[in-house]
Amino acid sequence: YIATGSVDWYRKGSGLATGDETGDAFFNLLRAGVADESLTPEQVLRIVAPAEYTLFSVDDEGRPESGGTVQDEIARAAPAFLFAILLLMSIFVGAVSLLQSVAEEKENRMVEMLITSTTPMSIMLGKVLALGASGLLQISIWVAAAAIAVPRISDQFSGLSALSIEASLLVFLIAFYLAGYFVFAALMASIGAATTSVREASQISAVITIPAIIPIYLSALIISNPDGTFARILTFFPLTAPTASMMRLAGGTDATYEIWIGLLITAGTGVFLMWLSARVFRAGLLMYGQRMGLRSVWNALRQAD
Repeated sequence: YIATGSVDWYRKGSGLATGDETGDAFFNLLRAGVADESLTPEQVLRIVAPAEYTLFSVDDEGRPESGGTVQDEIARAAPAFLFAILLLMSIFVGAVSLLQSVAEEKENRMVEMLITSTTPMSIMLGKVLALGASGLLQISIWVAAAAIAVPRISDQFSGLSALSIEASLLVFLIAFYLAGYFVFAALMASIGAATTSVREASQISAVITIPAIIPIYLSALIISNPDGTFARILTFFPLTAPTASMMRLAGGTDATYEIWIGLLITAGTGVFLMWLSARVFRAGLLMYGQRMGLRSVWNALRQAD
């Protein structure tokens, strides 16, 4: 081993060889064996055991502000990162269901029967609120499950003792779900009412679906630099704000006020889009077999209540 660095490892059975505890213990024994006999046991331990890093955040002048181990950083970021993915899933489940429901009812002319007893606005709000409540219930179940599981996981793994769910993270999770859902629900309802079939509506919806996924694909970039220009821009864009903001929280952003600003922009955009969507929804539902062009959409938006 000293001359070549090669070791023959004989084991029973087959399968993928991994660095399990037995292998780690064996290689630690090899490292201890080649250590100089003049070294103290503490010095041999330093050779065998890997270094435990403590990460410090520094301000603009280079002064340390806070510190923690790598395990602490992972434990802090994990809940926010997981919630960002669950947030996107919940928003899309509700919004896509709304899109399909509107498109199907227009395609099979069921909506013509519904508007004989209620208004298009009432139909739209009923669908939006019902599916939104369903998604909120789904998130509540996930949060409750996480609240039960996280303490147990922390107790089982010493390296994840810092794993916890902060109350502020739950507030942002619910708030961004509501704001983001209304943004996407309004857009999906408009697309469903303006198209002629579920297939066509699904194809067009990809235009607003792709931007929302960008923060997930670029999560490493956002988490590693949560206060960078790119992450900040995504925070202020309503289609990317929910997931980008959760990713910035996972990265430990110091600009929490920007998260609040992004939330207010997303919520305001959701309210505005719901108002515009109601006009498109009302005009598009009765256009059976017809696709609303840009001129028809513009005329619907200009109509007075």
